[in-house]
Amino acid sequence: MTTILCVLNFVVFLAGDIVLGGSAVNGKIEGGRFFLGSHGRLTEVNEATFYYSKWHCYSVFVTHPLAMASAFWYNFIAKRQP
Repeated sequence: MTTILCVLNFVVFLAGDIVLGGSAVNGKIEGGRFFLGSHGRLTEVNEATFYYSKWHCYSVFVTHPLAMASAFWYNFIAKRQP
């Protein structure tokens, strides 16, 4: 279940990145304006969208390794239990 939720979080982040035109981690704040970045292209967004993107990206930094650890645990430890 943990792995599924982590993968879902990544898929939602990826969809948001495509729809919004990038992510805050690749963007910038300049002169009170907020930009999401993707492959060198910047898209201006409002402050709330910028910080949503930033924190959602940070959540992926946590859940992605958690998904890998969960999958490892399931495949190599839980399956060996009698």
